[in-house]
Amino acid sequence: MVIVYDWDGTLSDSLDAIVSALSDAAIACELPCLASARYRAIIGMNLSAACAALYPEESTEVQQRYAESYRRCFRLDSATRLYEGADQHLSAIAALSGVQLAVATGKSREGLDFALESLGYSRRFVATKTASEAESKPSPEMLFQLNAELAESEMVMIGDSVLDVGMGVAAGAHTIGVTWGVGSREQLIAAGAHRVVSSYSELEQVLIRHLAQSIA
Repeated sequence: MVIVYDWDGTLSDSLDAIVSALSDAAIACELPCLASARYRAIIGMNLSAACAALYPEESTEVQQRYAESYRRCFRLDSATRLYEGADQHLSAIAALSGVQLAVATGKSREGLDFALESLGYSRRFVATKTASEAESKPSPEMLFQLNAELAESEMVMIGDSVLDVGMGVAAGAHTIGVTWGVGSREQLIAAGAHRVVSSYSELEQVLIRHLAQSIA
């Protein structure tokens, strides 16, 4: 079984830093600053899709300039701070028999690789997919790529946003929403999550039960 994690908002406590960089980039480009909820709602998309979603009335040139400004404003090390309990959770799940861990994120390849290397996680996951290699969430392309690469018959997707849940459901994966990131319990359920959890300990128990059921 492959257990696939989103990064920002699921493992990495980086949401506030992303929102701050999006706001700072808007100021730098003389674009209107949007409500925090608007910025949070696009976290998980690739950068070009996110910029187009935030400022659809602007030209492609302005959207590209905004994306470049965001890259300058966002500190890569902001994505290297994990939520409390995340590391212990990953260690516990990795120790389970028959389980492989992977990542599917809207981050760029550069951004994810920097975070993994900084955390000493270069070998923590058997495979990772980013927005640099696939269509933006909620497209299931990243999960299809992981499935083809790892040749596993069953996949679990874990994420904090409706984009993560939409991707998982579209790929036919058992999909678990977590409530400590972008999406509320109600939003994640409405998006089609099979389960929604509010802590890493609860997530661990749900995964253990799901693994046992899949083996039985």
